[in-house]
Amino acid sequence: MLMATDPGYVMIVLVSISTLLAAWFMRDCEHYHYKETKISFTDSLWVVAITALTVGYGDIYPYRYHSHFFMSRLRFEFLYSL
Repeated sequence: MLMATDPGYVMIVLVSISTLLAAWFMRDCEHYHYKETKISFTDSLWVVAITALTVGYGDIYPYRYHSHFFMSRLRFEFLYSL
């Protein structure tokens, strides 16, 4: 039971995996909305990091409803893990 012996490690791994999956999901869902610029994976990582930290600069943001839902879920997951 790794969670019982080292819960910090487990949380770091889960948040890292969740962040990478959220960035991939954001890029995949919003790829066709940004037709001129074709949102990159680093841009989607930026959006995920800014959303998770609840700063929200507004330079890049999700347009589709499922992206909004997933980003909201990520924000609550990140804040819960702190």
